[in-house]
Amino acid sequence: IDSGVATADLGGSSSTGEVGDAIVKALEK
Repeated sequence: IDSGVATADLGGSSSTGEVGDAIVKALEK
């Protein structure tokens, strides 16, 4: 998953790696 795309879809910063990691962890649960 491209964290940039994922965070953008959620209205977040496309360049924030920490937000991307949080989304990945949320999807894995």
